[in-house]
Amino acid sequence: MSSATVANQPKHETIRAKFEHFQKDADKNCHKMKRGTMKLLSLLKKSSIDSKRSGNLTSEK
Repeated sequence: MSSATVANQPKHETIRAKFEHFQKDADKNCHKMKRGTMKLLSLLKKSSIDSKRSGNLTSEK
């Protein structure tokens, strides 16, 4: 969007366009975070199961 177009738009339209842009970025980042979190949880679960199998759990006494 060029500065000439921004100058011709009402202020609230410009703000709305910026907000929608940030909202899309936030949604994309949220999706990435959720995927990353799920991967981490599955790795933790897997390592927990592996350590139970080998009997190396130090938290249980």
